[in-house]
Amino acid sequence: MPESQPRRRTCLTVVILGSPTILSVLIFVAFWAWMLGGQKPIRDLFWGEPATEYSEEVVRIREEVEAELEAARNRLEHDLANLPPECPLPEGWRLETMLENAWLPVESESIRDLMWGAWSAWDGEDIASIDSLDKVSERLAMARRAGKITALEDRLDPNVHGREEALRRFREYVIEAEYLDQLEAGIDFGVARYVQAKPLDLKDGALDRLPMAANMLRLRVLHALESGDMDAASATCYRLHRLAEADVNPYTWRWSRVPLITYADLSLALVMSYGEISQHWQKKLLEHYDRRFEGEVIHRMMERAVIEADKYDFHPSLSTNALAASLLKAIYDAEEMLQPPLIKHSNDIRALLEEYGIDRPRESEDEEYLGLWALFTSFWNPSRDSLAGIELRSILADAVEEIQLRFRTDVARTAFALHNYHAEHGIYPENLDALVPKHLQQLPAEPVFGEPLKYTPSGDGYELSARSLPYRFWDMPVEDESPRIETLWRVQASLFSRETP
Repeated sequence: MPESQPRRRTCLTVVILGSPTILSVLIFVAFWAWMLGGQKPIRDLFWGEPATEYSEEVVRIREEVEAELEAARNRLEHDLANLPPECPLPEGWRLETMLENAWLPVESESIRDLMWGAWSAWDGEDIASIDSLDKVSERLAMARRAGKITALEDRLDPNVHGREEALRRFREYVIEAEYLDQLEAGIDFGVARYVQAKPLDLKDGALDRLPMAANMLRLRVLHALESGDMDAASATCYRLHRLAEADVNPYTWRWSRVPLITYADLSLALVMSYGEISQHWQKKLLEHYDRRFEGEVIHRMMERAVIEADKYDFHPSLSTNALAASLLKAIYDAEEMLQPPLIKHSNDIRALLEEYGIDRPRESEDEEYLGLWALFTSFWNPSRDSLAGIELRSILADAVEEIQLRFRTDVARTAFALHNYHAEHGIYPENLDALVPKHLQQLPAEPVFGEPLKYTPSGDGYELSARSLPYRFWDMPVEDESPRIETLWRVQASLFSRETP
């Protein structure tokens, strides 16, 4: 008699589950799902606790970081408690609170697309503008059908008002937005600092919303110029530059400041394209450049890395004290190599990374998942030097990006020199040599290759550019390391000689 179907299924299941290989895989998957779900710390699965006592140097650095953060919070509390009577900020004003309440989550993407649609339309990129507005239209059509459209989105909906009217209404919104007024007032009164509750808490929404608000202030600069109000444009431009200073976001990663600095410099290039900047605003802006990176040194990255060292406490065979000490030594060694032009030191830095277990770039590496990759790597290969190498690579990449970012200060000073040369002679010079020594002490050199800043004059303006490599250039596949010319500053008077939305 043939064996019944249910009985055969049962036997097959027993055979499969009884297979040592398959059983091991199932146990492994269940084990990791259990731990990653937060059910049990990995250290609890082993006898004993890892050594987490920190060396005197690590303790000193931690105490210094905590003291600086506490001082920053105290300054903020003092400034808020002692605002002058004429200050328009509401009682208890906080930058993070204001930004969190600026838009409902459902509105943020719509505002972002409208913002890029407005910039593209003004810059003559009609296709890009239409594409951005189409995204808004599609999103708001779905929201309207679901009954989730907000009052602000209804006011700005291209489906109802048409593209041109939607952009006009968005312009009014940017000019009238109360939270942007509060942000500008906060900058003026010195209380537009965002002090985190704890270092490196990067999940806070204010860090994402601040660059978006800064780009809208940049739109305010444009709208003031279109209205012929050079003083208002210069004032908002200066506030944007103040917002990009280091004390706004203490102890956050460098990339959180990149858009703030970029939007500030782009706004200044717009003002230079429109007309002559008064000596009053020139002086204030140049003073800003003197303090833009005040207190920002490579040691700050070291401090950030040290206060993060305990993230590897999950591994029972690692001492966070030993890991932090290893990382400190690696950073001290790397500091000597972080001198422009960086290309001269790239082989030395590769050798240093190899010494700490990062021997070659992985072809399909995604930085977003680096932390998860490190977790699995450390589980299978519990080497503190390998983990220190992972941290070291990230710190070095940030250091290079910061060095490139600092170079923008030299670019801005060159732009001021060109601006003053044009005010004096009515034309831009044929080459940058004409600026030295009257308008510029010396010509800047790009910090990666050490090449001179490239200057391309035109009839109504100029471009400043430099040959550079993508960020993280010593950890990229070869095909991604090809040189490129990056435009760093563009002044073009004809931008304001045509009709704009």
